[in-house]
Amino acid sequence: MFSLQSHVQPAATHNTILLPSSTFAAVPLTAAAASSFHPLVRPILHSTTEDLYLSLLFPLSSPESPKVCVSAPNSGYVVVCNSLQEYALRYATHSEMSSDSPAPAAPAVELYNSFFTPPHVPGETAKFLKYGHAKYTLLRVGPFRDLYESLSLSKLSSLSSSPSPSATGELDVLSSAEASNGKFGTASSFLFYSRLLAGLQGREDEARDAARNVMKADGVSAVAVDL
Repeated sequence: MFSLQSHVQPAATHNTILLPSSTFAAVPLTAAAASSFHPLVRPILHSTTEDLYLSLLFPLSSPESPKVCVSAPNSGYVVVCNSLQEYALRYATHSEMSSDSPAPAAPAVELYNSFFTPPHVPGETAKFLKYGHAKYTLLRVGPFRDLYESLSLSKLSSLSSSPSPSATGELDVLSSAEASNGKFGTASSFLFYSRLLAGLQGREDEARDAARNVMKADGVSAVAVDL
């Protein structure tokens, strides 16, 4: 089980943590490797399949409230969510909703409750199983860039397979990506939005405008990390 103590130190033993494209595990990080990251980024978990790290981003405007991001050595970062608490709660509730009984999820929930308040009530997610974990997370835990993008792509797939696509359907596709821009406003979120617009007929000008916002957004170097 990885430790959230001090918000930066991985523990000696751990469980793996799942994000959309990688599974991350706690590993020692040498001083030389740490120096290859953006100066405001502190890597804490390494991907078991790629040279990517689950990291903490300490914004200059609020260094006491780090964001969670995925980063790569000598490259940029992609913000996943706006606080460590939201990430930890997502992990705990995902474990709980994925298990057939409360027992397997107990360690993840206990870990969350040992560091954060208000505590998560074991079994609370059972009332929301009909939503699925992605919608539950966005409604009850907090905003996550990967979940907004997954919703957009799912809606786009449905729209593409429809015999008669509608303007309302396009707006539905874009709504989740626009929500992500509003919550994060990072280069990577605008990059995704631009690509989404470029794939819709007649929205080339909007796609170019969104691409210009990439250069104006926070974390412009994040476009180097293409998840």
